[in-house]
Amino acid sequence: MKHLRKSLAAAALAFLLTLTACGKESTPLLTAEDGVYRNEESGLAYVIAPLCYEPQSVGEAYAHLKSGSTTVTLYEVSDLDPKLWLTEEYSGISFMMVSPELELPDLAGFSPDTIHLCVQNNTVWEFATVTNQAEIDEVVRHFTEGEAVPYPAATSDMHLRLKFSSPDYPGVYYNLVYVDYGDVRYLYDRGSKRCVEMGDLLRDYIDGTYGRDSSAPDTTADPNL
Repeated sequence: MKHLRKSLAAAALAFLLTLTACGKESTPLLTAEDGVYRNEESGLAYVIAPLCYEPQSVGEAYAHLKSGSTTVTLYEVSDLDPKLWLTEEYSGISFMMVSPELELPDLAGFSPDTIHLCVQNNTVWEFATVTNQAEIDEVVRHFTEGEAVPYPAATSDMHLRLKFSSPDYPGVYYNLVYVDYGDVRYLYDRGSKRCVEMGDLLRDYIDGTYGRDSSAPDTTADPNL
């Protein structure tokens, strides 16, 4: 009977070790090499995407990234191919990892068909949506072709996010910061540091919708979030 118990215990231990090994295989470890994060055994390779890109939703854990003494879990993005797209756990700010083979466009090349106007602190609150293509194209043209100006250092009266979505890039947003100083408003890209004055673009959506909602959260958030 003792021998049977020992045999059963050994079999259970072997089974658990097998599961552990399988788990390790399902979440490969990526390490940095000349700016590329690789796992030689699986052939996976990623680079950090521009900060303007963020996930629309976060899926299952897929890999781990080793940077110095820190290990970060990376997750699948919506229904996208995890060999091409991964993301850090999303909490209002995160970074995405993409395959080096993936060429990510600027806002014009992203071809957005919707703008989600949001307040973003540790959570995201969407208060208006722009679907008029002519208005969207005007915002895109203004940001990509307008004169670049320095980003103001002072605290703004209102701080929002414009999250652009596109049928060409399902599962991800192109995210820009909107700041209002009362007499002047700016649109800012945290990744490229490009900043342009917005004029009165989208004011009807922001003043007309956000200004009437008494449940709206604080809009003076940190622009780095």
